[in-house]
Amino acid sequence: MSPILIGRFGLAGHFAILVGLGVVMAIVASIGMPAAPAARSETTCAVAERRLAPTLGCLALAVTCIGQNSVGTYVIAIGNGLGISTRTVGTLIAIAIPLTLLGPLAAHRLGERLGLFRPLLAGLALFGLNLFFLVNADSPILFCFGLAIFGLSFEFCVPYAIAWLGRLDSSGRYASAAPAFMMTGFAVGPALGGKVIESLGFHALAIVSASCLAIGIALFAATVGLFNVGAPARDARA
Repeated sequence: MSPILIGRFGLAGHFAILVGLGVVMAIVASIGMPAAPAARSETTCAVAERRLAPTLGCLALAVTCIGQNSVGTYVIAIGNGLGISTRTVGTLIAIAIPLTLLGPLAAHRLGERLGLFRPLLAGLALFGLNLFFLVNADSPILFCFGLAIFGLSFEFCVPYAIAWLGRLDSSGRYASAAPAFMMTGFAVGPALGGKVIESLGFHALAIVSASCLAIGIALFAATVGLFNVGAPARDARA
């Protein structure tokens, strides 16, 4: 449907429709979720914190998806800007995309031996650093390597992020809403990336995307203080 929508509404309108769908999905998912069971001995402050923590976690996931797709949408344009032909970039993407499967496989193998937050932090940090490597690659081989790390590191983070949301809210309401928040972030990312590229260029886009990841890391870290989860010892008992 994308060619039809783009032809009718233009690129900006197309992404605006995706943003709208993401918002609708988030609202519908929130309304349709079962109510969380009331805790027996929680204070009002503790209840508020437990609601705030998973909300921040969902926002963190959405922001990181904005950072990811603001660059991911324009990898062909980035490759062209580095002097790599569109056909070669397409071939490199075909090679790199299957390698992203190593990300969730690595997360599965590692499990919670290091908790949830530390692998999530490491994956997002690697992803952020790779952004600058990707926009400065000076050969097709290095560009392909950057593409592989780009997808692998992000997909490594996703299982930990969703598991984190599940740990923050035992009812599963927020973890089940994760796809809606991700879709919203993926829809906003291209619109943001296009504006940054037009006005400032690819290097500025890497900075903007890395800044989104930094905000996501800060939001994830804030949930640790609000609701102490993710420590290896506690995870093992859980």
